[in-house]
Amino acid sequence: ALTFEQMPKIDFVVISHNHFDHLDHRTVDMFGNSVTWFVPLGLKAWFTDRDIDADKVVELDWWDEYQFSDEVTITFTPTQHWSTRVPWDADKSLWGSWAVDIAGFKSWFAGDTGYDQAMFREIGEKLGPFRLAMIPIGAYAPRYFMSAAHIDPAEAVETHGDVRAQQSIPIHWGTFQLTHEPFLEPPVLLKKALQEKGIAEDDFETLKIGQTLILN
Repeated sequence: ALTFEQMPKIDFVVISHNHFDHLDHRTVDMFGNSVTWFVPLGLKAWFTDRDIDADKVVELDWWDEYQFSDEVTITFTPTQHWSTRVPWDADKSLWGSWAVDIAGFKSWFAGDTGYDQAMFREIGEKLGPFRLAMIPIGAYAPRYFMSAAHIDPAEAVETHGDVRAQQSIPIHWGTFQLTHEPFLEPPVLLKKALQEKGIAEDDFETLKIGQTLILN
């Protein structure tokens, strides 16, 4: 991982929801007011309480669009998930995914989500096709408990097609041991699901730590 000092200039950060593995207060404090934060509805106060300037936090509802610059459009899109940070704030803030269009290069960050074909197809129809999608493949077991909130690798492949992604990279695996599946199982099942669907593995490539993917 890069230190803060090693990172290039960051213009903005998108936050999918307030769960601790997706919203780390130390990271927020580190970037502070040096970036613009795009957050789900109901989460702005959490940032301003941490001394982030109000004008540095853009709070959006599902399908809200924000013109960050002449070449950058950011849209907050829905997912099937939930939010909570302490026992008494369940679903007090929204959760979701983000579509980012930078000079015609369209990307989609899925955040955390269960599988909803109609929802994902709507995102693809309205905002796609996407040159790059970042789709979770981990934290899926046991399915009877996790399926409502987290897709598994096979559903990730379905999501890749639903949102009309040209290229996807898997996220949300191999970092925190949150659920019951073996730590390194997600990319193995992803490869199997791609083969079963006849999709090239390069279209949904598992990156090694530190690997760079160059897209034209």
